[in-house]
Amino acid sequence: MSLPDFSPPSPPTPPTPPTPPGERECCGRYCEYCVWVYYHAAQRRHETAMAEWLHRYGGLVGSNDMDAGELRRQDTAKVAKPQPVAEARRPCH
Repeated sequence: MSLPDFSPPSPPTPPTPPTPPGERECCGRYCEYCVWVYYHAAQRRHETAMAEWLHRYGGLVGSNDMDAGELRRQDTAKVAKPQPVAEARRPCH
């Protein structure tokens, strides 16, 4: 008779970071709805999801898997294009 396996379950895969826009996806005209605005919003959502994932499953990452620090380094390895500063608009009177 064998004993049941009481080892902790393996954690689900960590959240996938958003893909930065391609070089030709941004027109460079500082649009209000620029692809970089959406990318940075997705990046913030990913950072929140990643922090929650690490809080929940960071201690369950085994020695054969990446450790939590390695996951954070991979997450921040991509450097995003800086957001353009929009021109100041005068209020309408």
